[in-house]
Amino acid sequence: MFKPKFRYTNKIVKLLTKISAARETILSSPLIPKWNVTLRQEAIIHSAHSSTSIEGNRLSLEQVSELARGREIAATRRDKQEVLIPINSFVLMITMILIDQHTIKHYRALSQIP
Repeated sequence: MFKPKFRYTNKIVKLLTKISAARETILSSPLIPKWNVTLRQEAIIHSAHSSTSIEGNRLSLEQVSELARGREIAATRRDKQEVLIPINSFVLMITMILIDQHTIKHYRALSQIP
């Protein structure tokens, strides 16, 4: 078992408390819906690019971004397909999660009706 060699000092505990408070503030702060959508789209694009480039896909991040937005790019059919498959999968997964959250929220609201 790993046993780190350090001691909790007042300074460390104070900093951990500040970090914990900042984390709670961030987690409880709602994102502006437009930012939420933009951040989600960028995460999908970056994930698709990095996961396919590791496997040898030659598309740049800019080209992947264009494909994700439905625009045509000059690239081989294989490179395009390798990127579009994870993009579509990520979008489908996120959509399913959002639908489930929406359904659960409405179910809870309905179940509280007397």
